[in-house]
Amino acid sequence: MERWQWLLLAVPEMAAGTGTYFLLKYRLDSKWKILAKCMVTWMAVCTAAAGVILQNANPFGSLIFWAMVLFLAADGLLEIRFPAGATVFALGHGLLIVWYFLQGGLHPMTAAVFVVLCLAAILLFRRECRKLWGEKKYPYLIGMLFYLAFLMLMVSMAVLLPASVGAKGFLPAAGAFAFAVSDMMIGKNVLVGLSRRKNDFALCLYYAAVLAISLMTWG
Repeated sequence: MERWQWLLLAVPEMAAGTGTYFLLKYRLDSKWKILAKCMVTWMAVCTAAAGVILQNANPFGSLIFWAMVLFLAADGLLEIRFPAGATVFALGHGLLIVWYFLQGGLHPMTAAVFVVLCLAAILLFRRECRKLWGEKKYPYLIGMLFYLAFLMLMVSMAVLLPASVGAKGFLPAAGAFAFAVSDMMIGKNVLVGLSRRKNDFALCLYYAAVLAISLMTWG
């Protein structure tokens, strides 16, 4: 099976799951929305597994596969207990960071890009930092800063991947960038609130990101 043929199956399923989630969340206010949300991420898990199998390898030995499994678990946990979901997401990002490193993610400019991205993230979240500091919620502030640093490390390695491996690095780079933007938007929604349209866009961006990254197992 070719990648485009798989996408003909995966994209409609993910779109249907996303639409069902929005329906259950906004129109019916149903607790079953968690299943619809996880159904979409499940397709990313299947995409990663299928790509590994088509390379005649075992999915259980793939970092991308296990990262998708963690993201699937995190999607469910976020609906139940946000800190637990965020922690599992961080573990998934950790696996992706290792994968980017193994793909040649360390570039002479990685450290410089990481510092610039961290400064930009802190600037974007300065309002939230002041809010958590003023409310003396220091553990949440430290957790947020560590999570931002994790995201920026992943992105700094990913965006320079094309310089190390060529054109095939553009897809995981785009996926990592979209993932970071989505996560930051979700963080802002939790801390200060975003409009429904922006919140929904962040979720769709996240689904696009995990699909893009999971497709890297297809060679």
